[in-house]
Amino acid sequence: MFTVKSIPQQPAKVSGSPVDWPDTGVVKAIMKVKRPGHVPKGVSLRSRIDDTLFTCEFDIGALHQIAADPLVESIAAAQPVQAAGPTSQAHKG
Repeated sequence: MFTVKSIPQQPAKVSGSPVDWPDTGVVKAIMKVKRPGHVPKGVSLRSRIDDTLFTCEFDIGALHQIAADPLVESIAAAQPVQAAGPTSQAHKG
């Protein structure tokens, strides 16, 4: 489990609550850029969604540097997908 801190003066390009971002370590995020194919320095591409939207990983210490890249449009902490409840069942009637 991560310890969590508030990001001082969180950049406007960064969405999510400060509790979504860990204090240290590598984070998974969803990033949108303005130029197709652009991947900011310090960012490891995980999976492309389209030419300007992708999932990625980076060290949390680089967040402000990455957000300062003029070609970065937005950064959001990736959240694990969890099932909402039991698998769907046929209606018993």
